[in-house]
Amino acid sequence: MSEWIKRSTPDPILLAQTPVFDGSGFSFQGGYLFPSNYEMALRYAGLYPEESIKPFLPANHDYTLGFSKYFYHYAFKVQGDISYLQTRGVSSNNRVQIRMQMTLNF
Repeated sequence: MSEWIKRSTPDPILLAQTPVFDGSGFSFQGGYLFPSNYEMALRYAGLYPEESIKPFLPANHDYTLGFSKYFYHYAFKVQGDISYLQTRGVSSNNRVQIRMQMTLNF
C-alpha cells in the first residue's frame, strides 16, 4: 500500500509565526501474514517541506519494522514495531522509537 500527499499554500507562515505544512510526502508499506497468524510489515514515510518552511519544519524520514500476532480468528491482535526516525534540517535529530499495542474486536 502506498500514498502520496501534496499540500500547497501561498502564505505558509501565519501571523503568529506558526508554519502550516507546505510540501509533499509519501509512505509505502508492505507486509505478509504467515499461515501461523504472525505478520511482518515494513513501512517507510517521508515528508519534504518547501524551502519557505524548512527552518520551522525539517524533512522527516521514518523506517519501521513491525510484527503482529492474531488470536481467535483476528478478534485479538498484539502488535509491536521498532522505528528509526530521521530528521534533517536546522535541528537534525535521529532517534529510535519502540511501540506496542493490543487490539480487541468484538
